[in-house]
Amino acid sequence: MVRFPLPLPGTVMDSLHMFGALNSFPLFVAYIAMAAATRPIMRLIGPYELRLPLIVHNTVCCILSVAVFVIGGVGLALSDDILSIQQGNSYILLSLFLYWVSKNVELLDTVFMLLRHRKRQVSFLHVFHHSSMLLLSDYGYFISSWPPVAIAAVLNSFVHIVMYGYYAAAAWQPLEAYAWKKRVTQLQMIQFSVGIVIGINGYLHLGYCVYSILYPAAMFLLFSHYYYNAYINPKQKKATEKIQ
Repeated sequence: MVRFPLPLPGTVMDSLHMFGALNSFPLFVAYIAMAAATRPIMRLIGPYELRLPLIVHNTVCCILSVAVFVIGGVGLALSDDILSIQQGNSYILLSLFLYWVSKNVELLDTVFMLLRHRKRQVSFLHVFHHSSMLLLSDYGYFISSWPPVAIAAVLNSFVHIVMYGYYAAAAWQPLEAYAWKKRVTQLQMIQFSVGIVIGINGYLHLGYCVYSILYPAAMFLLFSHYYYNAYINPKQKKATEKIQ
């Protein structure tokens, strides 16, 4: 597998070239192609119920998130400076590796949606989040295995412990989904808010690149837009309650 030197890309073209050379880039392209072909795929296959595969998948994702959260937390606790751009300790390296593995496994979320004909769930937010996190987790482990990257992984993994734990339980027995999904979305917005604060501080004082601000800001806006339409806007809220 490719392992890059530590310096961050200096221009947009540098960034595109670097992301194109990542180990996960071919899978990223295949995933985008699959998401773009949602309609024809659904015409050719399914729908399937997939109760047992969903239980196994969501349980595995939850366990991976627990591992990243615990191991990454230990690594951060043992770090001298959790905000500095420096090589992380062995716990941070292991947590970022498992985080990268988890983002590969989580792509199956979309596969199951297609097999179950859940077209509404294959939204721009869903596809953008999964595909971008695949590349960023690859970048985090193979290029920038630093403590502040582990902070982002630990925060995201905490949210995913709750989310995949709920999904696994719901696959066993139907649960009231509306309130749970609302709380998970709130946790995601808090997570990206913390990321924005860390990114701004790092950009101003610690040499972070501007993407450390732009990405969590973009995700916060996308999740805020989803939250408004799903839980605040009266018409959209009623529609959301019906499909949960």
